[in-house]
Amino acid sequence: MKDLRKSISIARKSIALISFIIVLLITTAPQGMAQPVSAPTIYADVPRIDGTGKIGQNVTVNINISNVVSLWSWQVGISFDNAILNCTSIADGTMFQGKSVLGFMAGYINNTGGYVTYSGNSLKSPETTGVNGSGLLMTFTFEVIGPGISDLHLRNVKINKRVGVTITPADCHLIDVYTVVWDGGNYLVEIVHNSTGTVVQTPTGLFNHNFSQMATEIDFSVSGPSGKKGFCNVTIPKTLLKCDTLSDWIVTANDAAPTYFPTPTDNATHTFIYFEYTTSTVNVKITGTWVIPEFPRVLIMPLLIIAMLAAVILGKKLCSTKRGRSIVAK
Repeated sequence: MKDLRKSISIARKSIALISFIIVLLITTAPQGMAQPVSAPTIYADVPRIDGTGKIGQNVTVNINISNVVSLWSWQVGISFDNAILNCTSIADGTMFQGKSVLGFMAGYINNTGGYVTYSGNSLKSPETTGVNGSGLLMTFTFEVIGPGISDLHLRNVKINKRVGVTITPADCHLIDVYTVVWDGGNYLVEIVHNSTGTVVQTPTGLFNHNFSQMATEIDFSVSGPSGKKGFCNVTIPKTLLKCDTLSDWIVTANDAAPTYFPTPTDNATHTFIYFEYTTSTVNVKITGTWVIPEFPRVLIMPLLIIAMLAAVILGKKLCSTKRGRSIVAK
């Protein structure tokens, strides 16, 4: 009986050790943003709206452009979570104020589908050089109708620039965010990309953001003109997903290696993953080795070994106890 008690005590200590390790690995999530980019960039000054406790309130979202040269025309659409937000109005910005050829053309609001088709504006012919610098393109107003977080995704973005007498499609960057809500925490993944329109407008942007704790993976789809060289620069909080070694990150584009994928970089709180691919529609998967609130894969084997050793020791002790009882009985 004494040996049996010792065996049970050993098993309990092993289980307690495993539980202690798992508890140490559970963390909370700060929020971070990617480093700013120097290319012409379009972004929402409010990239996501938390409707919790704000039902009935209005939120204004400005769509800005920065670092642009000779901007001649533009168009921007947006999508949102229709369970949390309704878009109530769209307004022109100040970038082309008093200079547009036809005036601001507002997109169609579809609150049932959770999107607004692209709005746009264009300069008139006497403007020979286009507009330089940074400014406000347009403004959306949303009414909060439900609790929760709605990310705002820019869609079907396109800009043209003036080069002499020629109007030429221009490349630009977009800033997109994806909020992972998990175990009471909000984890912000930011993606800078260039999935915008060029000569022929096709549905462009980022779509279908997902997070899989089981697969230690985030995935999303990028859509752009066929044959265009695309890129993503993804900022991931280490409290959500990480690797012990930067070279352990795995990135695929349509289940194949990206056309260019240098070793990621990081700081104390975030990992920065840059890669390139060829559009049109590409499904991206980014896989780490550790995910909140699970424990690192590298610890799975040691923990299993500990559990197995505890079971073996307990089994041996039980067998020894049974043999002792048999001898006494004889």
